[in-house]
Amino acid sequence: MGGLRKQINVTFWVYLIGAIALAGVFPFAGFWSKDEILADAWLIGSQQPYGVAVYVLLSVAAFFNAFYMGRQVFMVFFGGERTDAAKHAHESSWVMLTPLVILAVLSVIGGALNLPKFIPGGEALGTWIEHSVEVHAVDFNLTVALISTGVGLFGIFLSYLVYGRSPMMTMIDPLERLGFVFRFLNGKWYVDELYQAIIIRPIEGFATFAAFALDWDLWHDFFHDTIIAGGFRWFSGFLAGFVDKGIVDRFFDGLGGFVRETALNFREFQTGYVRNYALMVLFGVVLVLGYFLFVR
Repeated sequence: MGGLRKQINVTFWVYLIGAIALAGVFPFAGFWSKDEILADAWLIGSQQPYGVAVYVLLSVAAFFNAFYMGRQVFMVFFGGERTDAAKHAHESSWVMLTPLVILAVLSVIGGALNLPKFIPGGEALGTWIEHSVEVHAVDFNLTVALISTGVGLFGIFLSYLVYGRSPMMTMIDPLERLGFVFRFLNGKWYVDELYQAIIIRPIEGFATFAAFALDWDLWHDFFHDTIIAGGFRWFSGFLAGFVDKGIVDRFFDGLGGFVRETALNFREFQTGYVRNYALMVLFGVVLVLGYFLFVR
Protein backbone atom coordinates (compact mmCIF):
# COMPACT_ATOMS: atom_id res chain seq x y z
CA MET A 1 0.00 0.00 0.00
CA GLY A 2 1.20 3.53 0.82
CA GLY A 3 0.22 6.99 -0.40
CA LEU A 4 -3.53 6.29 -0.39
CA ARG A 5 -4.42 9.54 1.40
CA LYS A 6 -4.79 11.38 -1.89
CA GLN A 7 -6.57 8.67 -3.90
CA ILE A 8 -9.17 7.77 -1.24
CA ASN A 9 -9.46 10.92 0.83
CA VAL A 10 -12.87 10.18 2.41
CA THR A 11 -11.79 6.68 3.39
CA PHE A 12 -8.62 8.17 4.89
CA TRP A 13 -10.54 10.51 7.20
CA VAL A 14 -13.07 7.94 8.41
CA TYR A 15 -10.27 5.42 8.91
CA LEU A 16 -8.22 7.99 10.83
CA ILE A 17 -11.17 8.67 13.14
CA GLY A 18 -11.64 4.95 13.74
CA ALA A 19 -7.92 4.47 14.39
CA ILE A 20 -7.86 7.30 16.94
CA ALA A 21 -10.91 5.79 18.64
CA LEU A 22 -9.27 2.36 18.77
CA ALA A 23 -6.14 3.95 20.20
CA GLY A 24 -8.27 5.17 23.11
CA VAL A 25 -7.72 8.91 22.71
CA PHE A 26 -10.07 11.28 24.55
CA PRO A 27 -12.94 12.02 23.82
CA PHE A 28 -13.52 9.32 21.20
CA ALA A 29 -15.69 6.29 21.97
CA GLY A 30 -12.73 3.95 22.38
CA PHE A 31 -11.42 6.07 25.24
CA TRP A 32 -14.48 5.48 27.41
CA SER A 33 -14.61 1.72 26.87
CA LYS A 34 -10.85 1.37 27.46
CA ASP A 35 -11.03 3.65 30.50
CA GLU A 36 -13.80 1.48 31.98
CA ILE A 37 -11.60 -1.63 31.66
CA LEU A 38 -8.46 0.04 33.01
CA ALA A 39 -10.37 1.64 35.89
CA ASP A 40 -11.75 -1.75 36.88
CA ALA A 41 -8.22 -3.24 36.71
CA TRP A 42 -6.94 -0.31 38.83
CA LEU A 43 -9.64 -1.02 41.40
CA ILE A 44 -8.71 -4.72 41.47
CA GLY A 45 -5.06 -3.73 41.80
CA SER A 46 -5.85 -1.84 44.99
CA GLN A 47 -7.60 -4.89 46.45
CA GLN A 48 -5.80 -7.97 45.10
CA PRO A 49 -2.05 -8.74 44.92
CA TYR A 50 -2.22 -9.71 41.24
CA GLY A 51 -4.35 -6.72 40.28
CA VAL A 52 -1.37 -4.44 39.68
CA ALA A 53 0.05 -6.92 37.16
CA VAL A 54 -3.31 -7.03 35.38
CA TYR A 55 -3.42 -3.24 35.14
CA VAL A 56 0.16 -3.03 33.87
CA LEU A 57 -0.42 -5.71 31.23
CA LEU A 58 -3.59 -4.00 30.04
CA SER A 59 -1.78 -0.66 29.85
CA VAL A 60 1.03 -2.26 27.82
CA ALA A 61 -1.59 -3.77 25.51
CA ALA A 62 -3.21 -0.33 25.14
CA PHE A 63 0.17 1.15 24.22
CA PHE A 64 0.85 -1.46 21.54
CA ASN A 65 -2.69 -1.06 20.22
CA ALA A 66 -2.17 2.69 19.80
CA PHE A 67 1.27 2.15 18.25
CA TYR A 68 -0.12 -0.41 15.82
CA MET A 69 -3.00 1.83 14.74
CA GLY A 70 -0.60 4.72 14.15
CA ARG A 71 1.76 2.40 12.24
CA GLN A 72 -1.13 1.22 10.09
CA VAL A 73 -2.28 4.74 9.23
CA PHE A 74 1.22 5.96 8.33
CA MET A 75 2.08 2.85 6.30
CA VAL A 76 -1.20 2.72 4.35
CA PHE A 77 -2.03 6.37 3.75
CA PHE A 78 1.34 8.18 3.79
CA GLY A 79 4.65 7.76 2.01
CA GLY A 80 5.10 6.49 -1.51
CA GLU A 81 2.87 4.17 -3.50
CA ARG A 82 4.67 0.88 -2.90
CA THR A 83 2.39 -1.49 -4.85
CA ASP A 84 0.54 -1.50 -8.17
CA ALA A 85 -2.75 -1.70 -6.28
CA ALA A 86 -1.91 1.54 -4.46
CA LYS A 87 -1.03 3.28 -7.72
CA HIS A 88 -4.42 2.43 -9.25
CA ALA A 89 -6.55 2.85 -6.10
CA HIS A 90 -9.76 4.89 -6.30
CA GLU A 91 -12.44 5.99 -3.89
CA SER A 92 -15.36 3.66 -3.26
CA SER A 93 -18.94 4.59 -4.05
CA TRP A 94 -21.16 6.16 -1.41
CA VAL A 95 -22.94 2.85 -1.02
CA MET A 96 -19.83 1.70 0.84
CA LEU A 97 -18.73 5.08 2.20
CA THR A 98 -22.02 5.91 3.93
CA PRO A 99 -21.74 3.12 6.56
CA LEU A 100 -18.11 4.14 7.16
CA VAL A 101 -19.11 7.76 7.74
CA ILE A 102 -21.87 6.68 10.15
CA LEU A 103 -19.39 4.53 12.09
CA ALA A 104 -16.90 7.41 12.16
CA VAL A 105 -19.53 9.76 13.62
CA LEU A 106 -20.45 7.16 16.24
CA SER A 107 -16.75 6.75 17.04
CA VAL A 108 -16.68 10.45 17.91
CA ILE A 109 -19.95 10.81 19.86
CA GLY A 110 -20.71 7.19 20.81
CA GLY A 111 -18.83 7.51 24.10
CA ALA A 112 -21.56 9.85 25.33
CA LEU A 113 -23.71 6.76 25.94
CA ASN A 114 -21.61 5.94 28.97
CA LEU A 115 -20.22 9.21 30.31
CA PRO A 116 -19.26 9.30 34.03
CA LYS A 117 -22.20 9.67 36.39
CA PHE A 118 -21.07 13.04 37.69
CA ILE A 119 -21.96 14.45 34.25
CA PRO A 120 -25.71 15.03 33.78
CA GLY A 121 -27.15 12.10 31.87
CA GLY A 122 -24.05 9.99 32.52
CA GLU A 123 -24.06 6.19 32.62
CA ALA A 124 -27.05 6.12 30.28
CA LEU A 125 -25.90 2.82 28.82
CA GLY A 126 -25.78 1.15 32.23
CA THR A 127 -29.22 2.50 33.05
CA TRP A 128 -30.66 1.09 29.82
CA ILE A 129 -29.31 -2.41 30.23
CA GLU A 130 -29.39 -2.83 34.03
CA HIS A 131 -32.78 -4.58 33.82
CA SER A 132 -31.39 -7.17 31.36
CA VAL A 133 -27.89 -7.83 32.66
CA GLU A 134 -26.06 -7.32 35.91
CA VAL A 135 -24.18 -4.01 35.70
CA HIS A 136 -21.24 -3.02 37.91
CA ALA A 137 -20.29 0.50 36.89
CA VAL A 138 -16.85 1.69 37.99
CA ASP A 139 -16.47 5.26 39.21
CA PHE A 140 -14.56 7.56 36.90
CA ASN A 141 -10.89 7.70 37.87
CA LEU A 142 -9.11 10.81 36.62
CA THR A 143 -5.67 9.32 37.27
CA VAL A 144 -6.43 6.24 35.18
CA ALA A 145 -7.96 8.40 32.45
CA LEU A 146 -4.86 10.61 32.24
CA ILE A 147 -2.49 7.62 32.25
CA SER A 148 -4.46 5.77 29.56
CA THR A 149 -4.64 8.90 27.40
CA GLY A 150 -0.92 9.46 27.85
CA VAL A 151 -0.20 5.84 26.95
CA GLY A 152 -2.31 6.10 23.79
CA LEU A 153 -0.79 9.40 22.69
CA PHE A 154 2.71 8.09 23.37
CA GLY A 155 2.01 5.01 21.23
CA ILE A 156 0.79 7.22 18.37
CA PHE A 157 3.78 9.57 18.78
CA LEU A 158 6.23 6.68 18.71
CA SER A 159 4.59 5.30 15.57
CA TYR A 160 5.00 8.75 14.02
CA LEU A 161 8.72 8.81 14.88
CA VAL A 162 9.21 5.40 13.28
CA TYR A 163 6.85 5.57 10.30
CA GLY A 164 5.48 9.10 9.90
CA ARG A 165 8.49 11.38 10.20
CA SER A 166 10.23 9.67 7.29
CA PRO A 167 7.41 8.14 5.23
CA MET A 168 8.18 4.72 3.80
CA MET A 169 9.04 4.67 0.12
CA THR A 170 9.83 0.94 -0.05
CA MET A 171 8.44 -2.27 1.42
CA ILE A 172 11.23 -2.46 4.02
CA ASP A 173 9.85 -1.95 7.54
CA PRO A 174 12.03 0.41 9.64
CA LEU A 175 11.65 -1.94 12.60
CA GLU A 176 13.63 -4.60 10.72
CA ARG A 177 16.69 -2.91 12.19
CA LEU A 178 15.74 -4.54 15.49
CA GLY A 179 16.90 -7.87 14.03
CA PHE A 180 15.77 -10.90 15.97
CA VAL A 181 13.24 -8.91 18.02
CA PHE A 182 11.47 -7.81 14.83
CA ARG A 183 11.59 -11.30 13.32
CA PHE A 184 10.27 -12.79 16.56
CA LEU A 185 7.40 -10.32 16.84
CA ASN A 186 6.71 -10.29 13.10
CA GLY A 187 6.57 -14.08 13.25
CA LYS A 188 3.81 -13.76 15.86
CA TRP A 189 6.10 -15.25 18.53
CA TYR A 190 6.34 -18.28 16.24
CA VAL A 191 3.12 -19.59 17.75
CA ASP A 192 1.98 -20.86 14.35
CA GLU A 193 5.26 -22.70 13.79
CA LEU A 194 5.11 -24.15 17.30
CA TYR A 195 1.49 -25.17 16.73
CA GLN A 196 2.49 -26.80 13.45
CA ALA A 197 5.37 -28.68 15.09
CA ILE A 198 3.52 -29.82 18.23
CA ILE A 199 -0.03 -30.42 16.98
CA ILE A 200 -0.50 -30.26 13.20
CA ARG A 201 2.49 -32.31 12.04
CA PRO A 202 2.04 -35.12 14.61
CA ILE A 203 -1.65 -35.34 13.70
CA GLU A 204 -0.83 -35.31 9.98
CA GLY A 205 1.84 -37.97 10.58
CA PHE A 206 -0.56 -40.17 12.49
CA ALA A 207 -3.26 -39.59 9.86
CA THR A 208 -0.81 -40.61 7.13
CA PHE A 209 0.21 -43.68 9.13
CA ALA A 210 -3.44 -44.58 9.76
CA ALA A 211 -4.38 -44.01 6.12
CA PHE A 212 -1.56 -45.97 4.52
CA ALA A 213 -0.13 -48.38 7.10
CA LEU A 214 -3.33 -49.25 8.98
CA ASP A 215 -6.07 -48.68 6.44
CA TRP A 216 -4.36 -49.51 3.15
CA ASP A 217 -1.55 -51.94 4.04
CA LEU A 218 -3.08 -53.71 7.03
CA TRP A 219 -6.83 -53.53 6.42
CA HIS A 220 -7.02 -53.37 2.64
CA ASP A 221 -3.98 -55.38 1.51
CA PHE A 222 -3.59 -57.86 4.35
CA PHE A 223 -6.94 -58.28 6.06
CA HIS A 224 -9.27 -57.52 3.14
CA ASP A 225 -7.28 -58.94 0.24
CA THR A 226 -5.38 -61.71 2.03
CA ILE A 227 -7.70 -62.81 4.83
CA ILE A 228 -11.20 -62.05 3.53
CA ALA A 229 -10.79 -62.14 -0.26
CA GLY A 230 -8.11 -64.84 -0.09
CA GLY A 231 -10.27 -66.87 2.28
CA PHE A 232 -13.25 -66.61 -0.02
CA ARG A 233 -11.09 -67.56 -3.01
CA TRP A 234 -9.76 -70.61 -1.16
CA PHE A 235 -13.25 -71.62 0.01
CA SER A 236 -14.74 -71.16 -3.46
CA GLY A 237 -11.86 -73.20 -4.90
CA PHE A 238 -12.52 -75.87 -2.27
CA LEU A 239 -16.23 -75.95 -3.16
CA ALA A 240 -15.50 -75.97 -6.89
CA GLY A 241 -12.72 -78.55 -6.75
CA PHE A 242 -13.15 -80.97 -3.88
CA VAL A 243 -16.90 -80.69 -3.22
CA ASP A 244 -18.29 -80.02 -6.69
CA LYS A 245 -15.86 -81.97 -8.87
CA GLY A 246 -14.65 -84.48 -6.29
CA ILE A 247 -17.95 -85.40 -4.65
CA VAL A 248 -20.98 -84.00 -6.48
CA ASP A 249 -19.72 -84.56 -10.02
CA ARG A 250 -18.41 -88.08 -9.23
CA PHE A 251 -21.67 -89.01 -7.50
CA PHE A 252 -23.89 -87.85 -10.35
CA ASP A 253 -21.48 -89.14 -12.99
CA GLY A 254 -21.59 -92.54 -11.28
CA LEU A 255 -25.35 -92.33 -10.94
CA GLY A 256 -25.64 -91.41 -14.61
CA GLY A 257 -23.39 -94.33 -15.55
CA PHE A 258 -25.44 -96.69 -13.45
CA VAL A 259 -28.67 -95.45 -15.02
CA ARG A 260 -27.11 -95.73 -18.47
CA GLU A 261 -25.91 -99.30 -17.90
CA THR A 262 -29.23 -100.25 -16.36
CA ALA A 263 -31.07 -98.75 -19.29
CA LEU A 264 -28.84 -100.66 -21.72
CA ASN A 265 -29.55 -103.90 -19.87
CA PHE A 266 -33.29 -103.29 -19.82
CA ARG A 267 -33.15 -102.34 -23.44
CA GLU A 268 -32.59 -105.99 -24.33
CA PHE A 269 -36.13 -106.68 -23.14
CA GLN A 270 -37.49 -104.14 -25.61
CA THR A 271 -37.63 -106.46 -28.67
CA GLY A 272 -40.59 -104.83 -30.35
CA TYR A 273 -42.64 -108.04 -30.37
CA VAL A 274 -46.13 -107.96 -28.80
CA ARG A 275 -45.89 -111.53 -27.61
CA ASN A 276 -42.86 -110.70 -25.50
CA TYR A 277 -44.64 -107.72 -23.88
CA ALA A 278 -47.74 -109.93 -23.24
CA LEU A 279 -45.53 -112.59 -21.67
CA MET A 280 -43.96 -109.98 -19.38
CA VAL A 281 -47.42 -108.73 -18.36
CA LEU A 282 -48.49 -112.30 -17.63
CA PHE A 283 -45.36 -112.85 -15.59
CA GLY A 284 -46.12 -109.72 -13.61
CA VAL A 285 -49.71 -110.78 -12.97
CA VAL A 286 -48.52 -114.19 -11.73
CA LEU A 287 -46.11 -112.49 -9.31
CA VAL A 288 -48.85 -110.27 -7.94
CA LEU A 289 -51.28 -113.15 -7.52
CA GLY A 290 -48.60 -115.25 -5.87
CA TYR A 291 -47.89 -112.44 -3.46
CA PHE A 292 -51.52 -112.10 -2.43
CA LEU A 293 -52.13 -115.87 -2.27
CA PHE A 294 -49.03 -117.12 -0.51
CA VAL A 295 -47.32 -114.19 1.16
CA ARG A 296 -50.27 -112.47 2.68
